[in-house]
Amino acid sequence: MKVAIYIRVGNKEQLEADKEIEVQRNELRDFCEKKNYKIVSEYAERRSGLTESQIIEELKRCIREKEIQGVVITDYSKISRNINELMNFCNFMKENGGTLVSTNHTEKQEKEIDFVSLRKA
Repeated sequence: MKVAIYIRVGNKEQLEADKEIEVQRNELRDFCEKKNYKIVSEYAERRSGLTESQIIEELKRCIREKEIQGVVITDYSKISRNINELMNFCNFMKENGGTLVSTNHTEKQEKEIDFVSLRKA
């Protein structure tokens, strides 16, 4: 599967943020290698999980245009800390044939997220 990896760190001191970006990047690359996912692009940003993101919009474009088939993250909160925005992203992915994969969630938890994303807010 062709994927993009997405890294987000909160508003932290620059050095601390840089270290956390590298930790997430390494975890995501290792995960993708083990799953035989082909990383097409990597995105990293430093922002609050409660603010809008141009990168999220770019990921949606890539899914819509079939440049990638999935987005790999370390945790669902990396998309948004706002549950409605997270569910909207999950619904978008489902409607456009995309897959959202979190390295820190079990298959059972992913099924629960999928179930919740089917409900309209």
